[in-house]
Amino acid sequence: MNPSEHAAITGWGGALPPAVRSNDDHSTGSESSDEWIDRDRSVDRRRGRLRAPPRRVAHPMRTAHLLRAVALLSVALPLQPLPAQAAPAPGTTASIVTRADLALAYLAFDRAFTDHPPTADRLGRVSQAFDQATLAFFGGRNADAVRAIHTVTQAVLAPTEPAGVSRFAIRATVEPHVFRRGSLVTPTLRVVPLYAITDSTRGQQPTTFRVTIVSDAGRSLATELVAVEAGALPGRTIERSLPAGVIDASKGRYRVFVSVDADGPTTPVATSPTGIAASEWFVTDDDLDAKREEFAKRAGPLDTIVPPALTDAIATLKARIRLLTTRPSPLNTTVWRANPLALVQQLERELQLMMVGVDPYVNASGSLWQVIRTPPRSIPVRTWVPVPVARARAAAPLLIAIHGVGGDENMFPDALGAGQLQALADTHGFVVASPNGDLFSSAEDFDRLVEMVAAQLPIDRSRIWIIGHSRGAGQALALAAARRSAIAGVVCIAGFGRVSPDRPVASTLVILGELDPLAQPARILPLVQEARAAGAPVESEVLPLYGHTTVVNAALPTAVRWLLPRTLPPASPDRR
Repeated sequence: MNPSEHAAITGWGGALPPAVRSNDDHSTGSESSDEWIDRDRSVDRRRGRLRAPPRRVAHPMRTAHLLRAVALLSVALPLQPLPAQAAPAPGTTASIVTRADLALAYLAFDRAFTDHPPTADRLGRVSQAFDQATLAFFGGRNADAVRAIHTVTQAVLAPTEPAGVSRFAIRATVEPHVFRRGSLVTPTLRVVPLYAITDSTRGQQPTTFRVTIVSDAGRSLATELVAVEAGALPGRTIERSLPAGVIDASKGRYRVFVSVDADGPTTPVATSPTGIAASEWFVTDDDLDAKREEFAKRAGPLDTIVPPALTDAIATLKARIRLLTTRPSPLNTTVWRANPLALVQQLERELQLMMVGVDPYVNASGSLWQVIRTPPRSIPVRTWVPVPVARARAAAPLLIAIHGVGGDENMFPDALGAGQLQALADTHGFVVASPNGDLFSSAEDFDRLVEMVAAQLPIDRSRIWIIGHSRGAGQALALAAARRSAIAGVVCIAGFGRVSPDRPVASTLVILGELDPLAQPARILPLVQEARAAGAPVESEVLPLYGHTTVVNAALPTAVRWLLPRTLPPASPDRR
């Protein structure tokens, strides 16, 4: 595959993944909710925060060629960064649908698929429909991809979710995103159709959406009915000034819920079938931009006044400070979905500890977004430490999870089963580290990741495992060869590659979806058989009726059960 073909199709790695970082910032990434940045609170695994893929232009390859090219990403690729993605021309459909829109669509589907598993007679159709939405994205048809995800999500939820127009067919936000009480700005509701809204049951009648702003305590702050004309052009902005009382709202986080008015009175928005808010809004008394500058100034001299052992912690702290903003771009959904109020509190605590020479991330439980220092760059990584593991301070297994092309470090922790990997970690007592696979580009990066986690809490070096999806499966297989004596087991989901007889691999399980159009079992299983014939410790399993992305939700429990008993022998030289 030549570089132009590779750049044209590497948006998602066979999934509709979450958003994490903007194209112009590959060194920091972001957390997408208060749960991501609060290590002292347990994560609500039903509220994943995802990243949508980079904006891209359509590619002229025919569908057959596209399928073949994308499928190549599911085999073992060299560990190397991805090329930059091209942006679409202003005013095109692709520029209307942002990363945040794509992320929200995937998030709602993942929640629906997890909470309302399709019956056997519908599972195959749902898996194939979602993979078709993925291919629409690969073709640069973002609006078609979002509409297709909305359609399959409603199919999964039926009859819970009424048929017809999806509640997510519009983008609903309150501006400014962070409202400072006492300012002269009036909060405004902004509604934007993502595609032409049509409903055969309504004819040419407009569709009325009920938009409700709800506090974290469940109190309704304001409700607006917004009518969108049938066939209205995507991107047409409808603005409404909110009631005067909104400017007196209490400090805190508010969520914006949307329902189609026909089902609004009977479906409480705060307990909608997916439970996913269309957006979030924050009210504060503080100037958060000034806070960010203050934090950056206080953190500036840390390199010269704290012990060298805290160098990695300083890098993470400074990267986390850069996440704080009052004007997040919807093209960067991890920052867009972050809770800046919670982040301020976390940063204040972390700075205070760092000033007295204490690493705030050592033996801390819960979820943390941080960075791996690999000068001159930094690699974003999400870690999850179960509370009992942190309290025991005994050596725990480490599971490294690598996402597919276009995903990010938040994909495994918060999606692919509504964050079930963290629940599995809680149950079985292991630590999870999910690096940004676009930048996790060498065996040396693997070494640095293990070193960083081991500096924060004891790690059982005989039980380091890797799970990879799609392109991440190829990266996992490459590491299985490059660091065979350091890795006890590898699971490749929806991807695999040829194993070289000259480079033995760690014990490996390959899990495929029967209906996967990208990592097709008919293409992958012969590679597994070839590896086994050469003496490689490779096993395989095909899950009926699952596709390229839906297979991960079903595969993770099997993968963890398979990995748990796998341990390196005592003599492994890479176990330091």
